[in-house]
Amino acid sequence: MDLPSEAARRAILTSLARHFDDWEDALGTAELVLPNSDYFPDAFTNDQASVERLFQRMCSYVPIASDLPIALVAIDDEDEANHCGSGACGTGAKLLPTSCLTEESGRYIVPLTRGSLSSSIALTTAFARSAGALVLAEAGEHYDAPGDAELAAVACGLGPLLLNGSAVFAKGCGGLKFHQATELDASELGFATAVFVNRFDHKSGPLRSLLAATQKEAFDGALAWLDAQADLNEHLRQRPALLATGLFEFRAKTGLLSRLFG
Repeated sequence: MDLPSEAARRAILTSLARHFDDWEDALGTAELVLPNSDYFPDAFTNDQASVERLFQRMCSYVPIASDLPIALVAIDDEDEANHCGSGACGTGAKLLPTSCLTEESGRYIVPLTRGSLSSSIALTTAFARSAGALVLAEAGEHYDAPGDAELAAVACGLGPLLLNGSAVFAKGCGGLKFHQATELDASELGFATAVFVNRFDHKSGPLRSLLAATQKEAFDGALAWLDAQADLNEHLRQRPALLATGLFEFRAKTGLLSRLFG
């Protein structure tokens, strides 16, 4: 899989670096939250209590107050008529509400569609994005551009959950269907998650073992590219504020002899 465009990589790096700098104290060492029972040990039975417990668990991994007034509210699914019982027959667009977070009467409203309940991946993807939106809202920041809430979630360690939902293949009535439950695509979220892994020096193996082929290819390609960007990685770890300005250059790809002799 190709890397995101240079413009996309620059925008992702700038946004993440700004969050790393602004939220340094709140993020601390920032865990890499994986989609496994270590991070989500609660039994899930698809009822209201399970859904609310899952969202509370998700929010516990981002730097927001534990007592924020938040309500999960069911909303109509515009594409519901086009779906079979498996949830695999629609376009996938229904998995992404127009707004993942609104404020009403002093509380946050997180919309929940039937589509987002169609699978564990769809639900955790939607909740990860909403958790990112909550962090932005509590920080007094807007999320008008596509992917803002998702990049905030990545900065808090939820990248694996979003990457998981960026390319889903499921069998439906007409055969295999592709779903993208995210605003950013797999290459962009693979790149963003790789940036987070490098920034906090996490091991990539545990995440790679949980990724599907498309997501793994995107993540591996991004890691390989970042490995050749020594200056950029140093700034990410030590001086993210420099990258937050957007005034940086990418190191050009070099041949074997150039790498051997510096």
